Amino acid sequence: MEFRHESEMIQPAVGWLRSLGLITKAEFATPWGPCDLVGLSFRAGKVRERLRLGQVSPIGPLVRVAVLDRIPDIETGQAVGFGQLQAQYRAVLETHDLREALARLVADKFVVVTDRSLFQKRNGWAPLHKRLLALELKLSRVEEAFSQARNHLAFTDESFVGLPIEVGERVASSPRKMAFMSAGVGLVGISPSGCRILIQSARPQAGLDSVLQMHCVERFWRTYVRGT
Repeated sequence: MEFRHESEMIQPAVGWLRSLGLITKAEFATPWGPCDLVGLSFRAGKVRERLRLGQVSPIGPLVRVAVLDRIPDIETGQAVGFGQLQAQYRAVLETHDLREALARLVADKFVVVTDRSLFQKRNGWAPLHKRLLALELKLSRVEEAFSQARNHLAFTDESFVGLPIEVGERVASSPRKMAFMSAGVGLVGISPSGCRILIQSARPQAGLDSVLQMHCVERFWRTYVRGT
């Protein structure tokens, strides 16, 4: 085995993600625990549209993203009132917290208030990302990595287990391959000189949490804007 520690796999893995044109974040927090690496690329045209709307700040915490998700787009001609939103979020948000979330969304230009004190969303750019990929690294604990990578499909478009190349090749040629393919989890073989996809990831249609995905994409936004 060419790696003695999982940390030694990070450099070639990051190099691979960057070769795909992805911005990377390590130890990416998720509701079920950290993901070793997440890579993302933005859609340039969607970024320009969002900046044209003056929406420079990230949307913010998950609950604020969830509130924004329930507000209709201006283009639909529909709107929602405070009472309707309050009824939807009564179990998780106090009234003052909901007011604060809406006030911030208005201040950051994501939401406008109509003459009837109803709320509409200024959008036209979602989804903002072009590619969102998770990579879970393990030296040998294949089932643990597989379980984590399968969870990551709740917010990513692609999710991979990364194993040392010789371990990965054994898995890819074993009956476990069908479990990976059935779940939509991919497999990457990693060596000090680079990475190779052994099983492609193909997320099933069901299971994506669109609010969680948007929240995760937003966590890349501030870094991206500062760098442009």
